[in-house]
Amino acid sequence: MLRVKTKKQTLDIHAGEAKIVKAGDWIQNSTPNENRAEYIAVCLPAFSQDTVIRDYEQKT
Repeated sequence: MLRVKTKKQTLDIHAGEAKIVKAGDWIQNSTPNENRAEYIAVCLPAFSQDTVIRDYEQKT
């Protein structure tokens, strides 16, 4: 299971399902279960890693 969090909702995506996110939307992917998920992110148009804005949570 892949957990997809946006500013408006949190969705659990299971095998065979997909989530479409519009350009510019904030998104956070995680795999909270012990059986980690493999997923493929398809970005159209393609982007450069240099232009990605990443948010890192502070662990306490």
